[in-house]
Amino acid sequence: MYWLSLLILKSLMSAILIIYIKNDDTKYLIFPIIVNIIIGFFCIIYFLLFYKKYTSELYKPKYYIYALVVFILILLGFYLIKITPNPAYYRAFVSLEIMIILMYFYFIGKTKISERGIAGIVMAASGLILLSFN
Repeated sequence: MYWLSLLILKSLMSAILIIYIKNDDTKYLIFPIIVNIIIGFFCIIYFLLFYKKYTSELYKPKYYIYALVVFILILLGFYLIKITPNPAYYRAFVSLEIMIILMYFYFIGKTKISERGIAGIVMAASGLILLSFN
């Protein structure tokens, strides 16, 4: 049941992050850029420590394109949370971001999507539709 405690921790951290970003007064997009650089650094260290036999994957340009797409989506999400009056709109954008990434991997990356992924896309899309009617 580790997933339940991790889910609660993720929700708590997301709420704290939304409150912080909403009240952040730094100029430009300096906060998400610094956070993404730190997270990327930790991800590379984790990858090098536990997946040494896959280090040749770091030289493929498609992973840098994926990283750039995700980075642009994160910057867009940061901008959206600053201008939207309700944090639920930001959470809806996160669902849309996940759907875009899944569709990108399905059509461009030629990756199969499981039934769970399809169900997640359907639920996220229905949630976005319900939120847009409000």
